[in-house]
Amino acid sequence: MLAYQHDAAGKQVQGSIDLLLSAVLQGHRVKVMFDSITAEPDDVSIQGVHVSSVLISMVAKSSNDIRAFNASGIWDWRILTTTGTETTLRVNVGEYVEQGRTTGKKAVSWFIDTRPWVQVLVNSKTVSN
Repeated sequence: MLAYQHDAAGKQVQGSIDLLLSAVLQGHRVKVMFDSITAEPDDVSIQGVHVSSVLISMVAKSSNDIRAFNASGIWDWRILTTTGTETTLRVNVGEYVEQGRTTGKKAVSWFIDTRPWVQVLVNSKTVSN
């Protein structure tokens, strides 16, 4: 379900930031869609009234063939936020050799799962052993 969509300036286009915040706080899965990419973030966090997603499992693809990876083998790590900010870091696979770092603006659609969650375990805050 689309929870929230913003333009590159971070301005609301559709949905509700409160719905997205509530879903994240309840542990629901989040997916982001930007450009022609849909991905499930490796990490989703809240800072104030904004949400950020970290994508570290993407490998750069060839610019000429959507079926092929970039010949150099480059990780494409991104942080996307509901402010519209996108930070990208590109490093070689297998070593930390930076191939580029950019910060820009990005329109993003934020989706949440809608399955009801069932609580299966609660830890006592007073147990010491």
